[in-house]
Amino acid sequence: MSIEVDYYVSIDFETYGAVTSENGFTQLGSCIMCAKTGCVVGKFNQYANQQGYTKDEACMERFWRKHPKTLARTEQKCAESPHTPHQVVELWYNWVMETLPNKNAMNISDNSEFDVGILRFFCKHDILTMYGSYRCFVDTNKFFQGMARRPYSFKDWSIDRAKEVVGELPPSPTEHDHDAVNDAISIAHNWAHIQLKLQNQTQ
Repeated sequence: MSIEVDYYVSIDFETYGAVTSENGFTQLGSCIMCAKTGCVVGKFNQYANQQGYTKDEACMERFWRKHPKTLARTEQKCAESPHTPHQVVELWYNWVMETLPNKNAMNISDNSEFDVGILRFFCKHDILTMYGSYRCFVDTNKFFQGMARRPYSFKDWSIDRAKEVVGELPPSPTEHDHDAVNDAISIAHNWAHIQLKLQNQTQ
């Protein structure tokens, strides 16, 4: 069963740790995609200044130090950013509201439990009613995991399980490479094209 809206708004955060009040976030990427065509309508990409926030040692060891080029780029971008995490989220909210052609939209993330927690911590608006009525964030990973109807293994990629049901997808314009805006585009692309295939299957 597909979910019919006009636009998908995907978000992705990069962070130095999982405790939002202590670690903040380094980057917020977002993409608005047309649900009917799978085409990108707009992109958002902002880094947040890390002054006053800390780096979680376990997170640094588990991910960041294994990707030194990504770490160096992120540290430079964050140091150059004039915006606090609160300001970045406010910029994102205003961008969404100004860029969307209409408010028949759905917010999506591939890790909504984490991403929505960050948004709600830093946003002064109610993001669950930002389109006029209550709309939850859809967790694309959990949706895809449920599509194959078999026990989930962390060795599986959820998008691969969805492909077992709908078949191959058009190639994404970006890779899921831990750059937040690229990841947001990839999330929206996969979600939009799977929804289009589900709609075609029910016609």
